[in-house]
Amino acid sequence: MKLAYVNFLGDCSQLSGVYNKIAGQKKACVEAGIDMDFLLFTYAPPKAEDSNGIIIHTLKHGKIARNLFAEVARSIARQCAGHDAVILRSLGRSPLYPLCFANKPFALITEHHTLYFEELKVSRGLFSRVVQRASSRICLKQSDGIICMTEEIAEDEAKHGAEGAPVLVCANGISVGTVRQTGFAPFDGRTLNIAIVASHLLPWHGMDRLVESVKAYRGDVRFVLHIIGDVAPGSLKDPGSGNRLVFHGVLGGQQMDSALCLANIGASTLGLYTKGMKQACSLKSREYMARGLPFFYAYDDPDIPEKFPFCLKLENAPDLIDMQRVIDFCQRTNGQAQVSQKMRTLAEEKMDWKGKMQQYQKFAHELVTKGSRA
Repeated sequence: MKLAYVNFLGDCSQLSGVYNKIAGQKKACVEAGIDMDFLLFTYAPPKAEDSNGIIIHTLKHGKIARNLFAEVARSIARQCAGHDAVILRSLGRSPLYPLCFANKPFALITEHHTLYFEELKVSRGLFSRVVQRASSRICLKQSDGIICMTEEIAEDEAKHGAEGAPVLVCANGISVGTVRQTGFAPFDGRTLNIAIVASHLLPWHGMDRLVESVKAYRGDVRFVLHIIGDVAPGSLKDPGSGNRLVFHGVLGGQQMDSALCLANIGASTLGLYTKGMKQACSLKSREYMARGLPFFYAYDDPDIPEKFPFCLKLENAPDLIDMQRVIDFCQRTNGQAQVSQKMRTLAEEKMDWKGKMQQYQKFAHELVTKGSRA
């Protein structure tokens, strides 16, 4: 069976976290002996030396928005014609979608990462939301199967046109072997260094919530928030007297290692409530876990055991975070042995892409062999 994994990223430099995820999936397939072609369609490709074995298709901008979508969808359908099955990261929903995929010679499996229409409420205008909602059912009817990151997403897509399609629920992963186990710096009881990794600033990251919570804290500890990613200085409010925001910009390789090994704790997704979600599988959490950096987060993660002692789960709500809980968690974690190694082991066992891509391959093979919708 010839299988392809396909993504569309408008500008790879603006979505470095997603691109690194795709590169990690490719590496995991190579290491696990999984025969899967990786194709990336983009208007702004990554540097040539960074292709990581991914086949890059550079697209030209159309003159109007509908031409942009049509070009992307037609290019994908054309380039994948020689495959038996194609796993496609879900595209936008348009009345043109079924025209591009109606006569596809392959089984189409779409991959879904979010509560789509909840996210559109904070990322698109009214006209786009109306068109996409009206088009959803005819678009999802083109999917012979779907892969969803969480049960919550699977249930939501069933309501919007994917009912009856075979479903694989498989959370995001990480290529653990490509991430250095940097550990963490012990908390000195006076200044808490918090690392926040984000490709760019989005409401559901919850950075505003964290900054406001730090500002409201009235104890003796001071906070330094290290923002790593394409987040401009001045885009977050001042965290208050004695606290600091440090904007590191986009880091990778040794620079990323150096920044994270000096952190006492990481902050993962804290604002999922902004798009009506309860469940997620944040890439930040997977990076922290593989590095052995204790972190706090505010959502349900299928790969993190409920009482895992080195991750602090907070409320998924707009309320201010009790920063004393974070401080107490840091002090408690500092006193335990082999924290980083235990986190790394959990990442290897539950989060590594090798096992997850084997699930992708098996799902696609069964779908091609047995058929799709009932």
